[in-house]
Amino acid sequence: MTVIYCLLAILLLIVILIIAKRIYHKKKKIILDIGPSLKDKGGMVTVMEQIENSRIKEQYNIKHISTYKNKRKVLYFIPAIFKIFLYKIIYRIDLGHIHIASYGSFYRKSIIVNILKLLNVKIIIHMHGACFDKFYEKSSKKEYITKILNKAEKIIVLSESWKAFFSKIVPEEKIVVLYNAVSLPEIKEKENKDTLNILFLGRLGERKGVYDILKVAKKLENENIKITLAGDGETEKVRNLVKEENIEKIVEVKDWVNSKEKEDLLNKADIYILPSYNEGMPMSVLEAMSYSLPVITTNIGSIPEIIENNENGILIEPGNIEELKENILKLINDEKLRKKLGNNARKKIEEKFNIEKQINKIEELYLNIKYKQIKVCLTSSAGGHFMQLKQLFKMTDKYNTFIITEKNKSSKDVKKSYKVNFLMQQERKNIDFIFKFSLNIIKTVFIILVKNPDIVISTGAGATTFVCLMVKLLGGKVLFIESFAKISSPTLTGRIVYKFADEFYVQWEEMKKFYPKAHFEGGIY
Repeated sequence: MTVIYCLLAILLLIVILIIAKRIYHKKKKIILDIGPSLKDKGGMVTVMEQIENSRIKEQYNIKHISTYKNKRKVLYFIPAIFKIFLYKIIYRIDLGHIHIASYGSFYRKSIIVNILKLLNVKIIIHMHGACFDKFYEKSSKKEYITKILNKAEKIIVLSESWKAFFSKIVPEEKIVVLYNAVSLPEIKEKENKDTLNILFLGRLGERKGVYDILKVAKKLENENIKITLAGDGETEKVRNLVKEENIEKIVEVKDWVNSKEKEDLLNKADIYILPSYNEGMPMSVLEAMSYSLPVITTNIGSIPEIIENNENGILIEPGNIEELKENILKLINDEKLRKKLGNNARKKIEEKFNIEKQINKIEELYLNIKYKQIKVCLTSSAGGHFMQLKQLFKMTDKYNTFIITEKNKSSKDVKKSYKVNFLMQQERKNIDFIFKFSLNIIKTVFIILVKNPDIVISTGAGATTFVCLMVKLLGGKVLFIESFAKISSPTLTGRIVYKFADEFYVQWEEMKKFYPKAHFEGGIY
């Protein structure tokens, strides 16, 4: 027996700690931001940092969950799943914002999508995959991919072209276009110099067109230029090719640079190049444009929605070495054109890709989902109180609603049509009252912790007093309707709940003498 008592004591302590934690965090809604480690690299991480460092964190308690770091996926993915379950127990999770790419990233994150749906958490899928269309078209699991995407309340895509693609898979109303965006930096005045700096930032490899840059560099070795390639990926292979081609004088290969180093490189650069073969909406192009740099890039993915050819940048065909060389030479020899393209690029960022505007859209998206997912608990004891509660069942069509009531002949059939959690019927005059009252309290604690209602509406009485108290303690709102049967005296439950209810209603005007701050709107029959 001692062991049992110890286990019960530990269980009680855990429940108390969970309740205390939820009370502490009740003022802020919880959002799980799920994706790579913020210490990792790439455009996805940049977007996540922008959200987590924005004013959104003043309204929401953002909990970051890393699914991988430095390509170590299993090592981080399994703990991420445990964290999700832990956070669900400890916090009131309102939303899971999942950042997804193609191939392995999609299938791993699809497990998380299924877990969050199982835990009744609303989901936003934020699509980052530059190759998702190819991944989907070649996949033998199209039905599974479609099913996962349709589990999300909203899917964020990076451009109108991606919206057109995803609207073939999910209803168009689920899709939200949210361009990648950047902040507007203070631009330092460039030093007068003979050498022009050409910059590339990103993953060094074939997809980004880095080897095309090396081929062009060989053709430009007599020009007064310096080409800097900074990033991760195939850095050693690129360095070896630079040595083999004997172009070390004009090409410098750097590893991934930190924020300060990147800022210095962008301020010193005169031209930015990204001759990619496949892209979504590259953050590096937006960053370069924000520094008023003329950009040469390829007409793929969402880039044509950013760059208007010869107006705020230059678009070329991927893999066209000669076209890349000619346009670099054109910008080298035309300072006026460089300034025109760079100034127009900065204006484009100010108008359409400013981070402040995008954060506003994310705030609006979170808010809309939050109000659509309002969860309402309808609660009463059995008998006449339950008959009054039934008058409110019509609201179950509009809100995510569940019912807590005592089980007896009049209430048990409701289970066929509605989501119902039954408590034992308790009567204060019966000898077993204390036993049933205690068990109802324990059951109520677990129901409220799992269901997390935003609002509880009660018509009284008995066991529902503790339901109202639990919801109030955990940050929800309490709306109480005093019994229709009471005209000249208050109920015990009414007197207790009146002290902490957010809204209190009476069904007879005479009852306002007992509840001065109550509202009278007539009866609910």
